[in-house]
Amino acid sequence: MSGNLQNKRILITRAEHQAEEFAVKVKQYGGNPYIIPLLKISCCVDRNHLNRLGNIQQYEWIFFTSANGVHCFFQIWRSKFGLRDLSHYKFAVVGRKTNKVLQQYGYEATFIPSIYNAETMATEFLKEIKPNRPILLVRGKQARQVLPEAFAKRDIDFDCLVVYETTVNDDRKDSLNRGLHYRHIDYITFTSPSAVEAFFSLLEDIKDVNGKEIVCIGTTTAKKAAEKGLNHIIVPEQFTIEGMITAISDHIAKKV
Repeated sequence: MSGNLQNKRILITRAEHQAEEFAVKVKQYGGNPYIIPLLKISCCVDRNHLNRLGNIQQYEWIFFTSANGVHCFFQIWRSKFGLRDLSHYKFAVVGRKTNKVLQQYGYEATFIPSIYNAETMATEFLKEIKPNRPILLVRGKQARQVLPEAFAKRDIDFDCLVVYETTVNDDRKDSLNRGLHYRHIDYITFTSPSAVEAFFSLLEDIKDVNGKEIVCIGTTTAKKAAEKGLNHIIVPEQFTIEGMITAISDHIAKKV
């Protein structure tokens, strides 16, 4: 990855435990990160989880559509079943960053889509693979229905396992609005549709967004931003934070 962010001030809105990695890369490429985490991620567990995890042998594939899903799945798994091995299961992940997190727990994805979103994940998986046993779809509480609907349409047997929920970080409302109003923020970044929703739930004056460039990690997030009335939306070729930084750098270079 190459590029120069030319001292531009970049608002990072992703959850706190993920924001630092983004900020480090922004600094590395000559930008000024301004971190305001708009979301809080909380792992959740209920009796239904324990029943499905206790009968995990029925599943052939375990699907992860986010890094948060991986972290919370293994947090719950290890709290109840210790280091019981899962290496005989097949793992599907939405992208290489999610696979990197999976590797931290000692496992490797068998399937990764060519484009890192749920639509491509569903299309390519179902084109290439016919599961012999049910799929365990690990997801967040607010996850979209793309994969469940695709599996149901093709009569693929699956269960959903909700392992985390995303809530708005109301504590950051004042800092967000002060930052937008008084600081010369050049680019606002969003790494999920949930971050866009949180932004608008906390925003006090839409005029404070005028003139600022919006950078969305992928097409799904960009669609949500457009629905909210945002324009000047930039979407990277690669749906990663590195791709976002490259897209910002390219945008800056074109304006010079």
